[in-house]
Amino acid sequence: MDNIDHIQYMGGHTNTTGGLRIAKLHALSAAGGKRPDVPGVIILITDGFPTREVDQLLPTTDELKKNGITIIAVGVTNLVSK
Repeated sequence: MDNIDHIQYMGGHTNTTGGLRIAKLHALSAAGGKRPDVPGVIILITDGFPTREVDQLLPTTDELKKNGITIIAVGVTNLVSK
């Protein structure tokens, strides 16, 4: 836990939409190993500010939720907004 507490934030860009899309295509699809009898869950660890494909974030999350995917978001900086 001490090592985790001391990880430095490197900054950069945050493509939340792209990350969700990759999870959908590679982990939450039959080709990615998704089993129909197991609920789909994404644990999204974020610094709070998407900076790429921002206009597609809500449509992407809406599509995932419509398909029965649960998204749990965890903010890791003081920049996270409710």
